[in-house]
Amino acid sequence: MGEYMEKKKRMIMLVGSVIAVVLLFVAAVFVKSYTDKIRAEELQKEHYDSRVAYFEKDNKRYGSMDVDVAFIGDSLIEGYEVTRYYPQYVTANRGINGDTTITLEKRLKVSLYDLQPKICVMQIGLNNYEDMFSNYEKMLAEFKTKLPATKIVVMSHLPTSQDMAESNPTLVENNKKIRSLAQKYGYTYIDAYTPMLDSKTNELLEKYTYDGVHLTQKGYERLTEVVTPVIKNLINNNNFI
Repeated sequence: MGEYMEKKKRMIMLVGSVIAVVLLFVAAVFVKSYTDKIRAEELQKEHYDSRVAYFEKDNKRYGSMDVDVAFIGDSLIEGYEVTRYYPQYVTANRGINGDTTITLEKRLKVSLYDLQPKICVMQIGLNNYEDMFSNYEKMLAEFKTKLPATKIVVMSHLPTSQDMAESNPTLVENNKKIRSLAQKYGYTYIDAYTPMLDSKTNELLEKYTYDGVHLTQKGYERLTEVVTPVIKNLINNNNFI
């Protein structure tokens, strides 16, 4: 009986030790995940602040030279070499990686209002696509008074693939709302979803992306093919002062 109790005691201690090790491992993973998240947020904040500071300085570079087209949005726009793809126009890139509609709204003065471009092309919302309409229309309405002479172009979401592919049904519905709001305010809407879609997979064409969201050179070339006629039409058919 004593031997049995001793074995049972050792077994309980062993199980307890295993549980303790597992709990310590889970706690370590949680702490690392939390600290990684905090660090990522800090890096994003640093990048955001540095980009906004750059925009403020860059605005002075134009001086009396009118900006034909300002592109504003998240990483899709930041990674868009607009001076390369639109050499015929004076362009400004006002994209910030990781931007949401909320953080975009906070920087509109420096990014756009101080610039007063002839045309503004906005593509935003993927980073908070589930609640992007909490302030999206508010920005569109504000453009009427803050950018009275600027032609506003709102771009749809692009399709996604790989790990983000499950978001596509929601993006399609969002695009319907974006289009409807563009019509409501008399803005130009660009459907960038359909031209970039693989009709066989209903996802972003593989050759256009390297991670399911961000674009390759071919992706940007295709996007430029979609956007260029819209800009050309607005430039040619409006008497900008």
